[in-house]
Amino acid sequence: MSVQTVKARIYDLLASIEGIVTTYSGTLRNADLFPSFTVFTGDATSISLGSGLVEERRNYTLRLMVGPFELGDTGEMELISEPFYERVYTLFDNRPGLGYPNAYNALDGVQASGITSDTGLQTLELAGRPLVVIDFNLEVVEYVEVTPGA
Repeated sequence: MSVQTVKARIYDLLASIEGIVTTYSGTLRNADLFPSFTVFTGDATSISLGSGLVEERRNYTLRLMVGPFELGDTGEMELISEPFYERVYTLFDNRPGLGYPNAYNALDGVQASGITSDTGLQTLELAGRPLVVIDFNLEVVEYVEVTPGA
């Protein structure tokens, strides 16, 4: 499974979360559409399982952009962000194969996935504008067929 295919499914799933205005698979174009998500590809480890099969564990950072810091104090941003912790964890807990809601249809090769951690509220400057964000770490475990000697 390609990273692009996995990320496309992650974006589809994130867009289904109640309260999310949009997801960005590229450059943040409209800095007024909050809360929104973007996804970054992280590190991976691979373990040979033999017979041309490899287990790959890859991390993805799911960045929830809650909103501009100037919209309110941290207490207000905390209230806005609180429901998303449960929604994000539940979304991926219920879809270990990255299947769509109300259907299993896991991605081929995906054995497991789940949120392993989050950063809590933090501020990040983006295009000269301070944003309140939360980074969620999603681990995806895939079995990948490889051609020996290739």
